Amino acid sequence: MSENSTASAILGYGMIGVAYCLFGTASWAMIPYVVDEQVVATAYGIAYSFENIGNVIGPYIVGWISDKNEVNGVVDYFWVSIFLGIGSAIGLIMNIILIPIDLNDGGVLMAANASER
Repeated sequence: MSENSTASAILGYGMIGVAYCLFGTASWAMIPYVVDEQVVATAYGIAYSFENIGNVIGPYIVGWISDKNEVNGVVDYFWVSIFLGIGSAIGLIMNIILIPIDLNDGGVLMAANASER
């Protein structure tokens, strides 16, 4: 593996990691803004359940992809990168879809502070 491809992989995975961190932070913070006050705890529980399902299934899929792309003891991470990139793209698309929905509901998620809710 060349020096350039190693740097590209590190940069790509770093960008995916930052995207996942930002998405998670934004997702958890918006829950109280999009559900009624009476069901906030339930909404957090459901979100936590989905996150844990992803934490179980995601590494399994990455491992399966890695096993299928191993040749002579060397793993080609191209398809793993594609899988993670698709996950990031789906998150981006879902967020883009959420913007007009939020604007139709009064722009709660785009509000500068909680007092604008």
